[in-house]
Amino acid sequence: MKLYKAVKNGEKVGAVAYQEDKKFEPSPCLYRIVKVKKVGDVLEVPELVKSNSEFLDVVGIAVSDNKKTKLVREFKKMGAKVTSIDKMYKPSIFEYDIFNA
Repeated sequence: MKLYKAVKNGEKVGAVAYQEDKKFEPSPCLYRIVKVKKVGDVLEVPELVKSNSEFLDVVGIAVSDNKKTKLVREFKKMGAKVTSIDKMYKPSIFEYDIFNA
Protein backbone atom coordinates (compact mmCIF):
# COMPACT_ATOMS: atom_id res chain seq x y z
CA MET A 1 0.00 0.00 0.00
CA LYS A 2 1.14 3.52 -0.76
CA LEU A 3 -0.24 6.24 1.51
CA TYR A 4 -0.24 9.94 0.72
CA LYS A 5 -1.25 12.32 3.52
CA ALA A 6 -3.29 15.45 2.93
CA VAL A 7 -2.12 18.27 5.20
CA LYS A 8 -3.62 21.74 5.61
CA ASN A 9 -1.92 24.32 7.85
CA GLY A 10 0.21 21.56 9.38
CA GLU A 11 -2.81 19.45 10.36
CA LYS A 12 -3.71 16.07 8.84
CA VAL A 13 -7.04 16.44 7.06
CA GLY A 14 -7.11 13.27 5.01
CA ALA A 15 -5.19 10.75 3.01
CA VAL A 16 -5.13 8.93 -0.29
CA ALA A 17 -4.29 5.23 -0.19
CA TYR A 18 -3.41 3.24 -3.30
CA GLN A 19 -3.78 -0.51 -2.89
CA GLU A 20 -3.42 -3.25 -5.50
CA ASP A 21 -5.75 -5.67 -3.71
CA LYS A 22 -9.52 -5.56 -4.17
CA LYS A 23 -10.41 -5.93 -0.48
CA PHE A 24 -12.15 -2.90 1.02
CA GLU A 25 -11.96 -2.40 4.78
CA PRO A 26 -12.92 0.50 7.06
CA SER A 27 -10.19 3.04 7.73
CA PRO A 28 -8.96 3.22 11.32
CA CYS A 29 -8.71 7.01 11.20
CA LEU A 30 -11.10 9.85 11.93
CA TYR A 31 -10.17 12.00 8.95
CA ARG A 32 -11.15 11.65 5.33
CA ILE A 33 -9.49 8.97 3.28
CA VAL A 34 -9.72 8.23 -0.41
CA LYS A 35 -8.97 4.65 -1.37
CA VAL A 36 -7.79 3.94 -4.88
CA LYS A 37 -8.20 0.30 -5.86
CA LYS A 38 -7.39 -1.55 -9.04
CA VAL A 39 -10.47 -3.36 -10.41
CA GLY A 40 -11.29 -4.83 -13.81
CA ASP A 41 -14.61 -2.98 -14.07
CA VAL A 42 -15.95 -0.19 -11.87
CA LEU A 43 -19.27 -2.05 -11.64
CA GLU A 44 -17.48 -4.62 -9.41
CA VAL A 45 -17.01 -2.07 -6.63
CA PRO A 46 -20.46 -2.12 -4.96
CA GLU A 47 -20.19 -5.88 -4.40
CA LEU A 48 -16.63 -5.50 -3.07
CA VAL A 49 -17.65 -2.92 -0.43
CA LYS A 50 -21.02 -4.43 0.50
CA SER A 51 -19.72 -6.34 3.55
CA ASN A 52 -18.52 -3.05 5.11
CA SER A 53 -21.32 -0.81 3.86
CA GLU A 54 -22.22 0.39 7.37
CA PHE A 55 -18.93 2.32 7.36
CA LEU A 56 -19.49 3.82 3.91
CA ASP A 57 -20.50 7.48 4.08
CA VAL A 58 -19.83 9.26 0.78
CA VAL A 59 -18.82 7.82 -2.57
CA GLY A 60 -17.27 10.03 -5.23
CA ILE A 61 -17.54 8.73 -8.78
CA ALA A 62 -16.21 9.74 -12.18
CA VAL A 63 -17.63 7.32 -14.71
CA SER A 64 -19.49 7.30 -18.01
CA ASP A 65 -23.23 7.96 -17.89
CA ASN A 66 -24.08 4.39 -18.87
CA LYS A 67 -22.39 3.09 -15.68
CA LYS A 68 -23.25 6.01 -13.38
CA THR A 69 -26.94 5.16 -12.94
CA LYS A 70 -26.23 1.58 -11.86
CA LEU A 71 -23.42 2.62 -9.49
CA VAL A 72 -25.49 5.35 -7.86
CA ARG A 73 -28.41 2.95 -7.36
CA GLU A 74 -26.20 0.27 -5.78
CA PHE A 75 -24.38 2.65 -3.41
CA LYS A 76 -27.64 4.32 -2.35
CA LYS A 77 -29.06 0.89 -1.47
CA MET A 78 -26.18 0.69 1.02
CA GLY A 79 -27.11 4.07 2.51
CA ALA A 80 -24.20 6.02 1.01
CA LYS A 81 -24.33 9.53 -0.39
CA VAL A 82 -23.02 9.63 -3.97
CA THR A 83 -21.52 12.63 -5.69
CA SER A 84 -19.06 13.45 -8.44
CA ILE A 85 -15.46 13.04 -7.39
CA ASP A 86 -14.71 16.73 -7.94
CA LYS A 87 -17.35 17.70 -5.34
CA MET A 88 -16.19 15.38 -2.54
CA TYR A 89 -13.92 17.78 -0.73
CA LYS A 90 -16.00 20.90 -0.43
CA PRO A 91 -15.57 22.47 3.02
CA SER A 92 -18.74 20.89 4.38
CA ILE A 93 -20.06 17.40 3.83
CA PHE A 94 -23.53 18.90 3.64
CA GLU A 95 -22.72 20.89 0.48
CA TYR A 96 -22.49 17.87 -1.79
CA ASP A 97 -24.39 17.71 -5.05
CA ILE A 98 -25.93 14.34 -4.41
CA PHE A 99 -26.80 12.19 -7.43
CA ASN A 100 -30.22 10.59 -7.73
CA ALA A 101 -30.87 7.20 -9.25
